Amino acid sequence: MGFELELVENTDLARLAWLARIDRQAKRVTVTHGRDVERGDSWLVEGVWPGPFSDLGFAGTEHFFGSGLKLTERGVRLVPSCASVDRLLLAELEEIVYASNSLPLLLAATGARLDPEVNYGPSSYSITKGIDSYDERIPVAHESLTHVSQRFHDALDVTVDGIEVERLSTVREFSGFEEYVGELYRVLEAIAANMRDPARRKPMDAFGTLSRGYDSPAIAVLTKPLGVVSHFTVTNARHIMPGWLNREAVDDDGEMIGKILGLRVVKFSGLGQLRMDTSELHFLSVSTIEPETVFFPLTSDLSSRSNPSVLFTGYQGDRVWDRIPSRDSLTDELVGGGSSGLNLGEIRLKAGFVNVAVPFIHARSICSINRISNSPEMEPWVLGSNYDRPIPRRLIEEAGVPRESFGLRKRAVIDWYREPYNREIRGDFLRWVEARYGVSGRRLLLSNRLSSAATIPIAVKDRVLRIFGRSESRTFPRILGRDLRPEQWLFIWAANRLAAMNEAAIADAS
Repeated sequence: MGFELELVENTDLARLAWLARIDRQAKRVTVTHGRDVERGDSWLVEGVWPGPFSDLGFAGTEHFFGSGLKLTERGVRLVPSCASVDRLLLAELEEIVYASNSLPLLLAATGARLDPEVNYGPSSYSITKGIDSYDERIPVAHESLTHVSQRFHDALDVTVDGIEVERLSTVREFSGFEEYVGELYRVLEAIAANMRDPARRKPMDAFGTLSRGYDSPAIAVLTKPLGVVSHFTVTNARHIMPGWLNREAVDDDGEMIGKILGLRVVKFSGLGQLRMDTSELHFLSVSTIEPETVFFPLTSDLSSRSNPSVLFTGYQGDRVWDRIPSRDSLTDELVGGGSSGLNLGEIRLKAGFVNVAVPFIHARSICSINRISNSPEMEPWVLGSNYDRPIPRRLIEEAGVPRESFGLRKRAVIDWYREPYNREIRGDFLRWVEARYGVSGRRLLLSNRLSSAATIPIAVKDRVLRIFGRSESRTFPRILGRDLRPEQWLFIWAANRLAAMNEAAIADAS
């Protein structure tokens, strides 16, 4: 007899969140999930893939974005995204395996919490080592659990005998630009059909992001024929250089590019996070990596929509499409990617969108793709600078966008984060820090203000060096004590607070 599946909807959970309790001996799987997770007698999924929805091919395709599970003849298959901007979380307690697409939800189910004395930097950045070398362990405080596991990219089969791993992705050789781009179009066209498939309980809406860099305009070109015409743009990027010192460094407005491509562009300020509500917790509860709170207006927009969404993004483009990437990137292990975008993992579940990071399609074939970037056929689109991506440049220029309108310098939309923006949860955070670490809120806030101010001379020096064609690594100052680790504390505090909230939601539903 095979495994049995019981599904329970819980509207108090994030829209796309799910938690599975797998009893291997009893062969029983109980899943609690949010309202927009698709489900059936033997499966559930929040994601898209290149194939008809009714075929449920997400459990066997190499181009799956989102997460899901499906009963098999031998047990239960758990499927994470092929892109390392998302992950699955697992915990084993004797014969029970807990699995979820949300860290706070998994903590809630097991009663575990992040340990305030642990440095979570190594586990947060571990995926940058690649899909064969990352450390899956996230240490926790619990009477019997020492850690929970983060699992990227590969499908997991849970059986009565244990957990087995299967790699679904492949490596291939492309003959040139036309074949590679043609394959991207083919996969994206099938994904677009999947997300709109009438077999879905809720067909998904589609959006993109747009900037003045390389990756998002190229993806806008690739997805426009598929009907993806609504894009979000940040009018000013976060950058070490203050805008009053160098407007060009922070201007990331993609509206002009959108107009040339015939797209609808929704603009929001890169300072929109100043109006952050309590959903800020979801930006902070994934890792110690800089939270991408600049996207708060975008996630608020998607959260207000009745249908779930697909957001086409450019994460990993800096590795896959760079003409001269770092040497350790030229491997099929996806080395170096995955940290950027990972911190959208919780807020996307709440807002109800799937992150389709397009460059991850065939990203393990990076050596072949890089040979195309450096081939004679691509020479007309090579700039010879240290910010040079011929494949997206060719796509964008052939779509009619002038060369000087994009891809001339790298801009950033991250946030150098030291305290919550929302006043309510900031107070809670500061009280927690003082109670846990003995650091007063006044001292922490003063340190944060002085550290921010001290970046200005660094920015001025950076600007001068760039004028003379030089650059050097930057060290960001930490004022009033190097013992202060707000990025660590924010992650631990936010994940544990959300875990407590999820624990109450699970208890109320039972």
